[in-house]
Amino acid sequence: MTYNAVETGMLAALCGAFAVWEGAVLGRKPLSFEPEAVVGSRQREATWNAIGLVACLAFVGLTRALWSLALSSGASVSLPFNLSNERFSLWRALGALVFVDVLVYFIHRAMHTFPVLWRTHRWHHMPTRLTWVAGFRASLTQTFLWTAPQYLLFVFFDFSWKELAAATAVGLWFQLWEHTRSRWGHRGLEWVVATPGSHAHHHALVPVGAGNRKSGFGSTGVNFSPVFTLWDRLFGTFQSSREPVLEGENPTDTRVPLGVDGFENPSTSQSVRALVGI
Repeated sequence: MTYNAVETGMLAALCGAFAVWEGAVLGRKPLSFEPEAVVGSRQREATWNAIGLVACLAFVGLTRALWSLALSSGASVSLPFNLSNERFSLWRALGALVFVDVLVYFIHRAMHTFPVLWRTHRWHHMPTRLTWVAGFRASLTQTFLWTAPQYLLFVFFDFSWKELAAATAVGLWFQLWEHTRSRWGHRGLEWVVATPGSHAHHHALVPVGAGNRKSGFGSTGVNFSPVFTLWDRLFGTFQSSREPVLEGENPTDTRVPLGVDGFENPSTSQSVRALVGI
């Protein structure tokens, strides 16, 4: 038995739960932070979301093998991880979650700052409608960069597989939940953790050259924190779902179009290049 088996089972359970929840409970009604009219073909986007889900799982396996190869010479453990270490500490699991969260915050912010890194992340921002499946839209190059903190934890800080599994489960739950159309907690809870409302502002389509200090590359430059919004508030990138995306807009209308300026209706070649992350 390997860590891969545990992670696969956990992933399957979460995907099934979110699929049932979003399909049966949340429905198709637009939320307060989504516009009535959604740009682009929903059927085409659903197809690319499904492709993105399969590709993401394949990319995770590939990048795990690449990181294993890169780290094996100096690592005290091998990847995939063996389950022989049974130690579990709730505080160490929380520490693992916080450590990964702050590292991913800076990786995520860099992807919205530097053009070469934005290419690795653009695929994730191309959907024009929030859904849990869109949480899996990660390009090959983004997946390689995104998984670095997980392996650094094992190699350098001696976290057990149980501690990392607990942190991964929480992080994955937030990754899927904040891409749903849930109404729960998107007003008050966003001051502590990322919510669908606050993350919708992160996915907002902002015209390139709009003149807003928070915009860039046709998307916003706010709400980068994967789980804890503390990092956004500490470093000046937090925006409440109650605020308008662009300065000077009607403050009572917080609905936002989603996607990337110039990629509202991407061609097949544009989608494939974004999927690879080049």
